Amino acid sequence: MIKTQPVPPATPRSPFEIDSNLADVLYTDRRHELTSFFYRRTRSGDITSALLAQTFATAAQIRMKRPEKSEHDNEWLTSIATLELSRYFRAGSVSDKAVVKIGLEAPELSGSELARLEEELRNEAAQRPSIDDEISDQELALH
Repeated sequence: MIKTQPVPPATPRSPFEIDSNLADVLYTDRRHELTSFFYRRTRSGDITSALLAQTFATAAQIRMKRPEKSEHDNEWLTSIATLELSRYFRAGSVSDKAVVKIGLEAPELSGSELARLEEELRNEAAQRPSIDDEISDQELALH
């Protein structure tokens, strides 16, 4: 069973209240991409929301300490997301350490957003060749 650690009641803040530049560059621009990234790997809206919150909270903490921007911000955020995902798979739960520290509110995924993610997965699966197609291709190559 997948466990998530609940976020204790704090004064929740949206990412936009933390740092508007961070929100514009990281949250707004990358939310869709990271939502898809997490959902593809977890197939859970709740886990995806928790991972998004932890990723953006960690990024906000780092950005508050070092506010300078870089052309590598996208790669930087992707590495934080990958690290949070690997921690989730190792621990079986999503840490909420950074979320609690800055009081970030986890984004809720709407039903339409979950439906869009499922549709993306179905479309990707439909575009992948089936095992039968791959075997047929390999057989043709042998002849």
